[in-house]
Order: sequence, then C-alpha cells, then structure tokens
Amino acid sequence: MTSTAVTTEDPGADLAAAAVAAMTSTGAVRAAADAVELQAVATLAHVRRSQAVARARACAREADVARGLVPGTTPPARVDVDRLDRLTSQEVSVALTVSPVVARERLELARELVERRPVTFEALRHGQVDLVRARRICDAVRALPLLIPDGSAEAHGDDASQAHRPDAADPGRGVLAAAVEAEVLLPGSVPMLADLRPARSAGELTPAQLTARLARLVMRADPRGATDRTSVADTRRGCSLRALPDGMALLSVTGRAELLGAAFARLDSTAQQLLAADARTVGRHPRLEPGAGAGRDAARTLDQTRVDVFLATLLGDSDDLARAHNVHVELALLVPVGTIMAGGDEPGDLDGHGPVPAPLARALAADARWRRWSTDPITGHVTSTGSPCGDGGSGGDLEARRRRTYRPSAEIADLVRARDRTCRFPTCRRRAQACDLDHVTPFPHGPTCHTNIATECRLHHICKHQGGFGLSISPDGITTWTTPTGQRLVTHPPSWGRPPPRARIDPAPEPEPDPYLEPVDPPPF
Repeated sequence: MTSTAVTTEDPGADLAAAAVAAMTSTGAVRAAADAVELQAVATLAHVRRSQAVARARACAREADVARGLVPGTTPPARVDVDRLDRLTSQEVSVALTVSPVVARERLELARELVERRPVTFEALRHGQVDLVRARRICDAVRALPLLIPDGSAEAHGDDASQAHRPDAADPGRGVLAAAVEAEVLLPGSVPMLADLRPARSAGELTPAQLTARLARLVMRADPRGATDRTSVADTRRGCSLRALPDGMALLSVTGRAELLGAAFARLDSTAQQLLAADARTVGRHPRLEPGAGAGRDAARTLDQTRVDVFLATLLGDSDDLARAHNVHVELALLVPVGTIMAGGDEPGDLDGHGPVPAPLARALAADARWRRWSTDPITGHVTSTGSPCGDGGSGGDLEARRRRTYRPSAEIADLVRARDRTCRFPTCRRRAQACDLDHVTPFPHGPTCHTNIATECRLHHICKHQGGFGLSISPDGITTWTTPTGQRLVTHPPSWGRPPPRARIDPAPEPEPDPYLEPVDPPPF
C-alpha cells in the first residue's frame, strides 16, 4: 500500500500577514497625522497670542498719542494668557468637533510638545511613537525641576527653596527633563540614566511598560524630588463611590502602593483559600470551575470571591471568613544593595506596582525578611537566589541539578520568577507570581531547569500551545516569540544595576528656533 503526502497551502496565511502589515504601517501614518494636527493647533495658539500682544501694543501707543506722550512711553497691558487660551480652545473645539474640555487639553499638549518637547514631537512626526506615548512622556517629565548648566539643581532667582519645584513660566524645560526624554527615546544615550543593558525604546513598549520605565528614569534623575512627590501624593489619598448601571457600584481607593498592595494580596490569598476549600467540597479543581451564572449560588470566580471577602471583612459577615485561616501575605520588594547599605538613590521595585523611591524602599526593607539575589555584572539579569539572609544561602549550580521530574523545585521556581518578574510575552506586565511556569521545550524533551522555563500568564501560555505562537529561550533568559504571521519578538529579562558613573548630565543643546513660532515678546508679553 502506497501513501501519498498531500500538501495544501493555507489560503488565509497571506491575508493574515497583509492585515498585520497594514496595522503596523497605519500606526506610523496615524502618528504623523496627529503631529500635523498638533502643529496646526500650536500654530493657531501662537498666532492668537501674537495678535493679542500686537493689540496691547497698539492700545498703549494710542493712549500715549491721546495724552500727548511719545508713542512707546506707556508699557502695553499684560495679556491674560489663560483667558486667551480658553478662547482659542473654542476655535479648536469647532475645528476638530470635540468638546471644549478636550480641545483645551489638545491645545495644551500641542504647545508643550511643539515648544518644549521638540525631540518627542519629532519622534511623533516620524511615527516612532504615537500620541498616547508622547503624552505619557510629557506627563512624566513635567514634574522634574530645572537644572542649571553646572549640573546642580537650582531655581531661577535667589530662592534656593524653589530648586525642586517646576518653574511655572517654563515647566519641564530643564536639563533633567531633556535627559529623561532622550534616554527613553534612545536608550543608552544618557550615561547617568542608562541601565546596564539598554532597554527597549519608547515606541517598542506598551503604554503601561513605558509609564513604568519613565517612573524609574524620573526617580533616577531627581531622587530627592521623587521623595517629595511621594509625600505630596500621599496627602491626596481618598475613597469614592460611583454608581454603575444594573444596580452595581464602583468603590475606588487611592493610597500608598505598598499598603494597598498588601491589602489586595490578603484579599487574593483569602479568596484562593476559600475557592480551594469549595473545590475540595465538590471534588473539583478551582481552575476548572465554570464562570458565574445568573444566580448568587452559582460557582464563584476568583475575582467574585475577592469582592465577597472584601465586603465580609468590612461588614462583619463571617460565613466566608470563618473558613479562611492562617492567611499568609508576602509582598515582594526588590532593592539594590547599594540603596540599603550605602544610602544610594537607585529606586526599588515593588512587585505588582513598579518603581518606588529609594527612601521608601529602605523603610520597607528595614522591617522585612531579606533574600539575597545575585545578578550578572554585565547584563544585570538575576542569576541566582538565596535563602533568607541568615539561613545559609542556597549555593550550588542549578544547571548541574537538572530536574528529571515535570514540576520544578521551589529553588528553580524562585529563580525563574526573580529573573523574569512578569509574563515574558512582549506586551504583558502580569506579575510573575500570578503566572504559570512553562517548559519552553516541552517536558520530557526539554529539562526542568531555569534555562528551559519561562513565566507566562495563562492567556499567553495558551497562545504558545494552542494559538500558533512559537517560543525559544537562550541560556541567559532571552526569549524569542514568533507570531503566527512570522513576526519575531525578542524580550530580555529585567536588567538590575547601573553602569559605573562616567559623566554628569550636561545640558542638552537648545533646538534651533522656528521664526514662525517665536513669540513676539518674551513673557509676560
């Protein structure tokens, strides 16, 4: 009997590849269109201001002539810039068919990008970042103080107490803001802010990843100001209730990241314990529980159980809480040794939140159980994890102890989660503690060791096994994802540590002035 192999081409493969290519190209086109729109809005604002200044000068000259004085004797009246921008934003509102509030926000963003963030604006104009990312950059650097050319923070004038307050007349135009802007757009270009291994550029990061990256750079550039801003932000903590359709409501709480993170971790641990108890009762694993039905008695999801535990805690309903006991909460905080021992300024990293200022990291570490992590001095990647300090450490070479069983040991699991920190899919930030530990080369064809295991959230774990995505990993933890249409995406583990100091932050050269956008008179007009 002869068997014949029949090969058929997937008729949708070319169409899918064309769709992905179209999405990639339209992103750059959309960014360029946004840049044109912002340039037009900024130009309109400039023209209206110039006209207001000209009218003020004309009125002053007419008043001098009427009084028999030499024209120019009386200074022109100060232009109310805020009122003028409110009026201009109404023109923008009509032209763009948006609300006046949105138009005012667009006008302010346009002026900030065109006049004060020209590097980011050029990146937007060339499609290297989109409008969302450009806005994130502006928002992040706006809080930075000015820096005079000798490299020390100093305010304009004699009041040194203003050194760490953004200048009202020229927010974010200092050297620090320009340095952060340059480093996030071109990683490695500013030695004082660079990582050991250059990170991905702003256009290669999701908005959430970019926000976390900017937060770390801003803390590095201005560690004292970061502490001050944290203290000010703490005064804005609060709680609010908002009505939702269908008899529901939203309770929002704003507060310190480490406190709310610990509170959520306790909710999560208690909810998981209750679900496990329910599963044992009915003989089913909690991960296989069906979604919630229409009634209150339907099987609960993890998220629903968190809400039930939260309300039971506040309202004193002990039915659920009585079944939960010995709930242990652990909140992971990564702090460089230099920050703890030598009073350094390198920020810590709070699991599930992101960068925190060095003083806050030291305060949290002072009342914590420590675990030593070793990093590669070249790449900054975590290479080993130790037992809690004082317990002797782990020692040994994990590669020499390849497991011959499917489930990784606690030591291997700790190392992989410490190395990866989040799901290794390029656009995902789900924390590693909530991810699966996946064999990149399936077991038993691949060993159970840290060089063959990566953290993946459940969705991206399914993508790898059922969604047509390919994944490979190098011995140093660098992963390469291949999409169903053939795109290759490389992700590196987080890099901890800084290169040796080489130079201070020097002032960035001022861009060449655009005569058309140059104000008629310097402020205050």
